[in-house]
Amino acid sequence: MNSSDIEESAIDNLKLFLRNDFLKPNFKTEDKNISWDGEIEVFDKPNKRKSDLLGKIPVQIKGKEVKSFNDSANYSINMFDLNNYLNDGGAIFFLVLLKKSKVYRVFYKSLLPMDINNLKKNKENQKTINIKLNKLDRNKVNDVCWEFLDNKNKQYSFKYKNIDNINFDNQVIKSGIFIIKKDENIFDNILSRDNIYLYSEDPKTKILIPKFLALVKALEIQVGKKEFKTKKNKYIFEVSEVKKKEKITFKLGKHITLEEEKMKITTNKGSLKERIKNIEFLIDLWESEYISIENEKMYLRDKTKNNKKIEKLKKMLNYYKDIEKLFYEFNIHEDIDLDNFTTNDEKVLQALIQGILYKKSIKAENYKTGMNIIKLNKYNLLVIMNIRDGNKVFIENSFNKKNKKIILQDRLSKKEIEINLLFILSHDVLIKAHNIDLELIKNEIKSTKLNQDNINWINLFALELIKAYDLNNKKFSNYLNLAESIINILLDYERKNIIFLINKYQIIYRKGKLSNEEKYNLNKMKKNTDDNQILCAINILLDNKYEAELYYNKMNDYEKNEFSKYPIYNLIH
Repeated sequence: MNSSDIEESAIDNLKLFLRNDFLKPNFKTEDKNISWDGEIEVFDKPNKRKSDLLGKIPVQIKGKEVKSFNDSANYSINMFDLNNYLNDGGAIFFLVLLKKSKVYRVFYKSLLPMDINNLKKNKENQKTINIKLNKLDRNKVNDVCWEFLDNKNKQYSFKYKNIDNINFDNQVIKSGIFIIKKDENIFDNILSRDNIYLYSEDPKTKILIPKFLALVKALEIQVGKKEFKTKKNKYIFEVSEVKKKEKITFKLGKHITLEEEKMKITTNKGSLKERIKNIEFLIDLWESEYISIENEKMYLRDKTKNNKKIEKLKKMLNYYKDIEKLFYEFNIHEDIDLDNFTTNDEKVLQALIQGILYKKSIKAENYKTGMNIIKLNKYNLLVIMNIRDGNKVFIENSFNKKNKKIILQDRLSKKEIEINLLFILSHDVLIKAHNIDLELIKNEIKSTKLNQDNINWINLFALELIKAYDLNNKKFSNYLNLAESIINILLDYERKNIIFLINKYQIIYRKGKLSNEEKYNLNKMKKNTDDNQILCAINILLDNKYEAELYYNKMNDYEKNEFSKYPIYNLIH
């Protein structure tokens, strides 16, 4: 065939190929426009009424005679034609390959502003640009046209804006805008495209702004929770289906993949609970040789039991369970993100397991006998260390329910006092340590026999709890509640103690307004003391700022310094 015959045959065949209930091709073989060979009228409903017209798509059609067909094709487009398409908001370029046997195959390229700008990037001085065209299936024709019109409307006002063509091999797109028609297989459709268009929405105007041309390599579809059974146990996993052009893979959780009866499990990735669950599942699976998914059994191809591998996995499982026991010992019950643990964290972890769980001596430098904070990744763990023979360090959790005592000397009377080690924790430690067990502290105070020697120490501990609360009242509201419980215990022992009463009222003040009765009691207390610190504190609680400052200024420097350390001082500002 000569060139005219090829072109005429290409147009005639394309008309037949495109004509259906939703499309009306209007192509000309003569008197064509400079860069176009006609247009396709696209309808939303099969009647093709005027009211159902969605729009018109400008097209250019080329024909080529070939001996054999491939699944893709290339063609060089004139740069002037590309510019004309851009000015008009886009076009679809068709290439019809013809055989002498009158068999033909249609290829196409949607040339929207985003595509054209991307093709022209760094090629402005070229006369032609080579483009890759995709094979067009007859059952996809309507989708291609509907999508073209929808994206043309979104991109037209941005047609001269350059965007980047990004290959998202190692990136995850949480959302995108795809044009999906009813009864279409959404995922196969997206994977079959050369590119998809991603937009962002302006929050004020709701206008969609063209952002990226994306090549989708895989789609992950959330299936939901599914039950998997082995001979011994059942497991619940969050399942997702990963679709690629060439295969489908199922993911169980984050670190288990199942593909054509082959299973891969990553045992050294994920959180602590994920690792334990995955290893238990893998051991169980190897011993069972199959899994049952919703009552349908799947036998694995490799049924050879590898005892060495199973023993290795069991050893790893025991290690992870030791980590779990260790954190439970420290009153930390959240899932642990082991992926963020460094090599040094691993060393600290192993030392703590040996020292805390197995009661063995460990190596620890730059620590002293008594309470210390050990840093493990993001966790600060309050421990008690006992250093023997110079370098043997024995370690225990500060909150392990053992009644730990310490001998202190009263600052004024010089009298030695035995007190629980937990009652001397400072607000700095209370804020920093992650293994604080408030319930244990509360029970220790309840079981402590109160006397004139220890009540002041316990009161000071309540003040440290209030200080911690003041630094972050949302995070440490439970500290204020514990302080209130402690003060109430102290008041049961000594009901008229003015210091305990003031501390009770400053807790109430922090929780809300004082009642009229409570204010009356405070005013009554004012008349029964001439202590400047107490009078200053009472006036702070009564919101008498002038009088509070008056009594504060009456204090000497030592008294002012001591008063500023009390949490009541925080209420002045």
